Amino acid sequence: MKEFNVYFEPVDVERIRAKVKPRSIFFETHFNEGRGLPDLDDCQIAIIGLTENRNCDANNGHDLAPQKIREEFYDLYRSEHVLSIADLGDLKPGEKIIDTIAAISTITNELMKLKVIPVFIGGPQYLTFGIYKAFEQIEKAVNITTVDPKFDLGLLETDLKSDTYLSKIIMGDPSYLFNYINIGHQTYLTEPHQLHLMDRMYFETQRLGEVANDISKTEPMIRASDIFSFDLSAIRMSDLPSNSLALPNGLYGEQACQMMRYAGLNENLKAIGLFEFNPNKDVNGQSAKLIAQMIWCFASALVSRTKDLPRMSKSNFLKYKVNLKEKHDIVFYKSKLTDRWWMEVPYPEKEKETYKKNELVPCTYEDYLEASSQEMPIRWWRSFQRLSEQI
Repeated sequence: MKEFNVYFEPVDVERIRAKVKPRSIFFETHFNEGRGLPDLDDCQIAIIGLTENRNCDANNGHDLAPQKIREEFYDLYRSEHVLSIADLGDLKPGEKIIDTIAAISTITNELMKLKVIPVFIGGPQYLTFGIYKAFEQIEKAVNITTVDPKFDLGLLETDLKSDTYLSKIIMGDPSYLFNYINIGHQTYLTEPHQLHLMDRMYFETQRLGEVANDISKTEPMIRASDIFSFDLSAIRMSDLPSNSLALPNGLYGEQACQMMRYAGLNENLKAIGLFEFNPNKDVNGQSAKLIAQMIWCFASALVSRTKDLPRMSKSNFLKYKVNLKEKHDIVFYKSKLTDRWWMEVPYPEKEKETYKKNELVPCTYEDYLEASSQEMPIRWWRSFQRLSEQI
């Protein structure tokens, strides 16, 4: 990674040091202080600030976001378990937006090789496109989960913007997107034809009301992702006011932190981004504090991982086989360590290498009960249809 030092602006470490408490996370983090990128050996996450501010007319003001988040995050105490964190600094915006996208893609790709999870902070959500491009580089199928109050769909011909970028991922050719999940959409902000599109493509969505009823239902949706992209405007204005597009309804701060914890426990996660923080709209640093706590929840969960993927060790799982009248046998696995559930979805043998990770779909106990009652779980059906369409 040393050769990528030119991509980054170093962290203003002394400014942060003057504001943090003794024994805080700051003193256990490896920073880019201007003498080159820190050593990533044994590091688990790499924090990367994004200051790109173009094509953000509706929420302009991202350039100071990473610094404000850092000041709050590094003032927190570490969790009981030690986590090795590197802060690479702020990624310099490219001459054009497409250059910034290319840089994000390259850095994500390099960090994936090192098994280090990049945590992108700041910037507009359309930069998720750069993270996706890292998978396109290696021609690997990817699952994306977003938290967003609406679907960011638009015409392919439009410029890359946060309210349309998703179309370039879903409709791109070639597309390496296997599954897309959105959590927290608000129906009155969502065009009906967009919901129909999600259904036709067998993607999974969960509206805000469903999240509010039971936050734990988001866990398998987040566990299914390689990329987790959080549009902070999905959090209600009273909890996170720092967004020109902030809404009166949305997630509570505690719910956002819980979802970040689910992301940290996800063994498959390759990259995460927290986007659309505008410090110019913040009130007494409230939003920056919440974002810092969200990152803390993610990091503390990451060191609590149990490596309970069925493909890692079948001995830690209970296996259940359900025979449906439709002549489909569905095999479920329940972790003895965490009580989490998965189900097997068959795929054509010739596609096995490309979609290997998708043979086991994260699910819930309710999916198992549904199958036991001779009802086809919709999550299984959607996965089966997506695999069939890839042939």
